[in-house]
Amino acid sequence: MAIISNGINGGFSGKAGAVVGYYRFGKWVVRSLPKPSAKRKKGTPGQRASRSVFNKMQYFLSPILDYIRMGFAQEAKTRQMTAHNAAKSYNMRHAFSSDGEIVYSKVLISMGQLVAPVNANIVKSDTGFWASWNDDTDHKTAFYDDRLIFLAYDVQNERAFGTRIGPARSEKEGGIVIPESERGNTYHIWLAFVSDQRDKISNSSYMGSFEF
Repeated sequence: MAIISNGINGGFSGKAGAVVGYYRFGKWVVRSLPKPSAKRKKGTPGQRASRSVFNKMQYFLSPILDYIRMGFAQEAKTRQMTAHNAAKSYNMRHAFSSDGEIVYSKVLISMGQLVAPVNANIVKSDTGFWASWNDDTDHKTAFYDDRLIFLAYDVQNERAFGTRIGPARSEKEGGIVIPESERGNTYHIWLAFVSDQRDKISNSSYMGSFEF
């Protein structure tokens, strides 16, 4: 059933026959439903490979959606799509090997114009991980009050720890706590900066994998 909004001159939401209507980015959109077929259901080898990549990236992003919504917010506005779809689109194109496996060093959890952490380093502490970076606030797209994004992601167990609003860029260091119960697990770590007003962000930097 479809529901008409704003009278006969408005758009509609829901299913009406062979089309679906919905409101997206300030516009009413209508799309046709796909026609089911045995061939479409099974898919060509290329389609099946594409679905595999799609599913792997969907699975990878699901536990870190809060980071992705912040990290790809600006890119999403530019491309008029959700942050999740913007992140999925970029990483599906750039972060897979030729045999369809995720290359973590190529994954971005944020995308923007600010300067990423310069000469950053990660060390393990008694309670988690500690990051340090150079002071680069003399750069025109690096500001002293930019805040650190610090993500440690245990992909195997679908567990993520970190901060989306960490210490200021000018502090040049900051850490995160990993629960004692998570010892022995391996974490992929990304760092980035977001402006204090949350309206600008840097590309993320992949720091490597570390066992806690």
